[in-house]
Amino acid sequence: MKDKIDFVVTWVDDSDSNWQSKRNQHSNVKSKSNVAKTTFRELGAFRYWFQGVEKNAPWVNKIYLVTDHQSPKWLNKNNNKIALVNHDDYIHKDTLPTFNTNAITARMHKVPGLSNKFVYFNDDMYILNPVKPTDFLKVGYRVIWLYTNQLHLIKMEQPIFK
Repeated sequence: MKDKIDFVVTWVDDSDSNWQSKRNQHSNVKSKSNVAKTTFRELGAFRYWFQGVEKNAPWVNKIYLVTDHQSPKWLNKNNNKIALVNHDDYIHKDTLPTFNTNAITARMHKVPGLSNKFVYFNDDMYILNPVKPTDFLKVGYRVIWLYTNQLHLIKMEQPIFK
């Protein structure tokens, strides 16, 4: 497979006071609820996501880090393999801010500069062993969905929706 393959990863720093203020202002969910604590918490391990990609998927074309105007302090923003993407770079401004993962990922294909072939990760999905592009994308298939160790393939001639 000679096509460029990008990785996209979403991340939020829940300790950011600007983000907290925005979320509290626009959310019906109390910021002290268990859902908020487990959904948005930053445990300090995200740097290992990048190390896993560097070590186990060096073939990746570019990494798009999708955030809401945030960046990890340790991130090398001068690395040409990393692109920082804010929600308002690809989501219509009338629908922002959003704290809903489905809303953030639904338009991910609109990220400026993103390859037609990309793999989406949450910030808690790590590459622990060497991987090949064909572990994620297969010729003749539209979607490969890895979920709970199950592989779901949709052939190109099959409709996505029935």
